[in-house]
Amino acid sequence: MLGVQVLLGDAAHSLLNVTHLGTGLALEDCLVLDQLLQQSLTSTESDENSVAKRVADALTLFSSQRVPEMAAAANLCFDVSKTNMYVHTTIAPL
Repeated sequence: MLGVQVLLGDAAHSLLNVTHLGTGLALEDCLVLDQLLQQSLTSTESDENSVAKRVADALTLFSSQRVPEMAAAANLCFDVSKTNMYVHTTIAPL
């Protein structure tokens, strides 16, 4: 599996900091990836598959599960950033 890389946390889903979701999503990424890899590597039903194939399958499943979550988080951040709560004002000089 030389050359395969997985992006987690802010590297995978850079978000506006108005909702402070980044750390939680990064930790959730790690938890989901860990669970999928453990399931894939301890499964006995596909003994014919190589470890590389099992890891590749787990990574594909990881992407299919996490991309919709990240899209929803990005939309939430965008919506929150449009609220008046985050409008910056300037003070006129005296």
